[in-house]
Amino acid sequence: MQRNLFSREPEEKDGRYYFTKAPDNIHVSKKMKEWSIFRKAQFQFVKDACEGLPEKSLLLDHGAGQSQFREVSYKFDRIGIDFVPYDGIDVIANVEEELPFKSGVFDIVFSTNSFEHIHNTAKAFGECARVLKSGGLIIGSTPFLLKVHQTPYDFHRFTNFELIKLFEEHGFEDVSIVPIGTTLDLLRQTALHYFGPKTTMGVGKIIWNLQKIILSLCRLLPKEKNTGLALGYGFRARKK
Repeated sequence: MQRNLFSREPEEKDGRYYFTKAPDNIHVSKKMKEWSIFRKAQFQFVKDACEGLPEKSLLLDHGAGQSQFREVSYKFDRIGIDFVPYDGIDVIANVEEELPFKSGVFDIVFSTNSFEHIHNTAKAFGECARVLKSGGLIIGSTPFLLKVHQTPYDFHRFTNFELIKLFEEHGFEDVSIVPIGTTLDLLRQTALHYFGPKTTMGVGKIIWNLQKIILSLCRLLPKEKNTGLALGYGFRARKK
């Protein structure tokens, strides 16, 4: 990684660059053994959105966390940033504040499941725009109808209209917002969260099996139009 990308001097330790001390009050989610319905749909969206982009592109994996989608992001010249030093994080910094990079240096900002954890959303969108080159892309996703996670750092859920407004207000064009997940996916995911831990109980097991049958039958219904009941939204936009 090139140090000349930084706008200020970091502390280098164990091959990583520190601009802040990691918080000690975050509940770190366990790495999933099996992806959720939402995570699988997210992966497909970002994979398709990055298809055909030059692999030499300099990519900032913004709020990268545990780098769940490394199969996509690691194809590029990737720099991972987060305020928790997970494996795969190159730069430890507070993404609530000014990012420690010079302006206009990245070809791609890749951000999945990050913006909901940032209290000052407008600042974060502005910083992503600042570090992108003109014509650079921001690609990622954010949850909508999902449970609170990584407490106490889960602050927002965004509608598609809010995302469009945020991108346009911070100098992006060609904004594409795509709903991730169907109403049926929402029902399935909710059932997993609620009934999953209760399937060892007699009544819980009966209800669990019944809902699986009902949801399977729902697949025979006509394909739904956009109901506004998305698990989340995928986004792709270009900096002017």
